[in-house]
Amino acid sequence: MLRVAVTRAVARSNAVRAFASQAPATSQSDFEALAAVIDSDEGRRQLAGIRAQFIEAQNRLEELDSQTGPKIDWAELKKNVDPTLVAAHDEAFKGIKWPTFDSSATVADVKAKFAEFKKQAEALSAQAEKAVAEIEKEVAKTERIKEKVSSMTIDEYLEEFPEETKVIDEQSLKDSMMP
Repeated sequence: MLRVAVTRAVARSNAVRAFASQAPATSQSDFEALAAVIDSDEGRRQLAGIRAQFIEAQNRLEELDSQTGPKIDWAELKKNVDPTLVAAHDEAFKGIKWPTFDSSATVADVKAKFAEFKKQAEALSAQAEKAVAEIEKEVAKTERIKEKVSSMTIDEYLEEFPEETKVIDEQSLKDSMMP
């Protein structure tokens, strides 16, 4: 099971090697800490396999990052390929307008949204605290009633639940046989 997870992670790391430089470094001590936690021999064998796959993936990523493509000799290319195609490619490449990113506007926008979300979270937190306090009161009331339910009189019950008094009175008047 661990081997499947590691294999998937390795496959993802090969597919997204552009972010490899941003990945946190995993040291030998991380694997040693994991090995200290594992009790079974089978688990240690699987961890050794995972470590080997991890080192292999790390080496492959370093190899891919160190590779650079060959430099294009445009003069030689113009000799071997139709010069109009090379000139059209060169003109199209020079005509590309690379987008610029204005991070100041984005950062300000994100900070404003974060402040708004923070206010909403604080409001929801206050509502939740009120709800928790009400629930705790209900639980305390239920516990109190639970303790004395076996010896409770009808008067104590109606004192505890005054809304039931109205229901009983209305039911009595409705079902009363006396005019």
